[in-house]
This record gives sequence, C-alpha cells and structure tokens, in this order.
Amino acid sequence: MRRPVTDQRTLFMLRLEALLGIELRLEQLLPALAEEVADVQLRRGLERHVAETRQHRLNLETAFHVLGEEPSAREPLALQGLERDHAERVASLWAEASWELHDLVVAETGAHIEHLEIGSYEAARQQAELLDAEDAAELLQANLAEELAMLDEGKAISHRLASTLVHERLRA
Repeated sequence: MRRPVTDQRTLFMLRLEALLGIELRLEQLLPALAEEVADVQLRRGLERHVAETRQHRLNLETAFHVLGEEPSAREPLALQGLERDHAERVASLWAEASWELHDLVVAETGAHIEHLEIGSYEAARQQAELLDAEDAAELLQANLAEELAMLDEGKAISHRLASTLVHERLRA
C-alpha cells in the first residue's frame, strides 16, 4: 500500500521505492532485450548494463539502510508503459525487416529507459541533498553517472544503426 505523502522525506522514500522497482524489473528485462538483438556492440552494452543494474539495486538498498529504512520497491508503472510501447513497435515490424531496424527499435527503447532512470536519479539525488542525506546522495550520484554513460553509448549505437539503414536505402 502506498504511504501518504506528509513531508519531503516521505516523498523522497517514494522516489527510492520507485527506483528500486525499476532496477529490479530491469534485472529481468535487460537480458531479454540482449537476446533480441543481432548487433554485437548493442548486445554487449545491454549485458554490461545488467551487471551495472545489479550494482544500482545494491546501491539503492544501501541508501535505504543508511536512511534507517528497509528496502521496499514500488511497481514501475512508467517502465511498464515503455515495455508495452517496445512490444508494440517490435510487433509492427515487417516480417522481412532488417536486423538493423529491429536493433534500432531495441536501442531506442533502451534510450527511453535511460531517460526515465536519469530523470528519476536526478530528482532523488536532489532530494537527498536537500534532506542532508549525503551518503544516500553519493550512492544515487554513482548510479546516475553510470546511467548517463550508458545513454551516451546507446546514442552512438543508435546513430550507427540508423546511418546503416540510411545508406542501405540509398543503395537500393
């Protein structure tokens, strides 16, 4: 049951619960996405992000503990929406679509997920700082830095895949 928001700390704890829910779900989702792709660089990036996601979960659980709370996760509704969108886009691909097009859909889904995480981590870190929860803020910043790096890597892969598709269309 969702606790009522009565103060800034409660709001912060709800944000941490949402982040923990996202990371727990991503521990399941990322390996499935990695299995979907043909592009080696994209697959390796997704597989590496699985290990980072495990560490993000541990960092969040540690943040709960340093705040004197037991870790608790909320259902990641925003992530569920991104998952549904991904499933619809994959299902709409023409049966003869190139693997680059399919992998571009996966890379774009990854970028959407990273943006969700980045926005959530930025808000949580800011709340931690305002609450003078420096230990928690440092853990959140560590996660945020890795999410930003993953987004940059994903953008480069997406650009490469999109460029390949453009060049193929021009050659046809």
